[in-house]
Amino acid sequence: GTGSGERGSLTVKKVDASNNTLLLSGAEFDLFRKSGQSVDRINTVATNENGIAQFTGLLKGEYIVKESKAPAGYVLNTEEFR
Repeated sequence: GTGSGERGSLTVKKVDASNNTLLLSGAEFDLFRKSGQSVDRINTVATNENGIAQFTGLLKGEYIVKESKAPAGYVLNTEEFR
């Protein structure tokens, strides 16, 4: 959909749980937007070689980020980040 208003971005940094300085590429994150009682997935982004996934052009609001694919050799983090 489209909309007007203030836009922003959200950056996710994926690191190894035992070494918080080891950045991990290849993780995928789903972004959900909460609107009232509805929660809709709006995008999926993979981390780049620097362990960064960036969601851009986001309208002001409440979002949820969940890892949907772990990097090779790692376990999926099932925690939701709001």
